[in-house]
Amino acid sequence: MQQRPREDRRRPDSRIWTDLLDFRPTGADVDALIARASADSLGVDFLLHGELGSVATWLRTHAFTVVAAREQLLGPRHRSGR
Repeated sequence: MQQRPREDRRRPDSRIWTDLLDFRPTGADVDALIARASADSLGVDFLLHGELGSVATWLRTHAFTVVAAREQLLGPRHRSGR
């Protein structure tokens, strides 16, 4: 049986991918994430040093928010590539 193409499949050129890549966390997003990490059993150390995808999944946030929180907590001298 041949499978019919689905119209709602995410294609690389679809708007949903653009929206995900254009995500910019707000200061409130970052503050809420730091507070959530502080209250979590894995703590802020996990937020700072855990694998990016695992941290984002565990703390229920976007990976870009994790990056912004790390930059806020560690300061500019720890930013990669700078």
